[in-house]
Amino acid sequence: MNAMWTGSALTLHNLGLAAGFGGSLFGQMALHPAVRTIDDTKERGEILNKAWMGFSPVNAFALGSVALTWIIGRSALSGGEIDSKTRGLVRAKDALVGIYTLSGISTLVIGRVWGSREPPVASGNEPAAETPEVDVKAQKAVNWLGRVNIVAAAGIIALTAILNIKAGRSHKWSLLSMVLP
Repeated sequence: MNAMWTGSALTLHNLGLAAGFGGSLFGQMALHPAVRTIDDTKERGEILNKAWMGFSPVNAFALGSVALTWIIGRSALSGGEIDSKTRGLVRAKDALVGIYTLSGISTLVIGRVWGSREPPVASGNEPAAETPEVDVKAQKAVNWLGRVNIVAAAGIIALTAILNIKAGRSHKWSLLSMVLP
């Protein structure tokens, strides 16, 4: 694979990780608690929905770029070309990319359905007393999946860095890493 394409794939992979991780972390840590400053619980739900719907295209791009660049690059490796320690790291990244992608897609789908109803909320992390039970469950699911997604993204970021360091130290792995983001 051409070094320019590999570099482009790694850049796209890392930009997707940065956008997905940063946006989701911001939502969980800053946006969700901030809506408490709005007096009306129904308006809180509306603002929360509009904010997440605005981020959804970025999040979908992030999920797609991380998964596709990894799958395309990974398909070029059988696993026999690398040592057992590196193989374990690559398999761990396989698992985390799967978890990241599935939790992200699930969050997008459930969030869109839940958010379209714009139920009242106490904050982005907790329902209001008057929130219908179906929306309470959806909010809990979206928040749990969102946290799983953040942890998986952090793991992918760490493993990508470790694999890149290994690539720089090993002539054989350096050649093989030309196909992996």
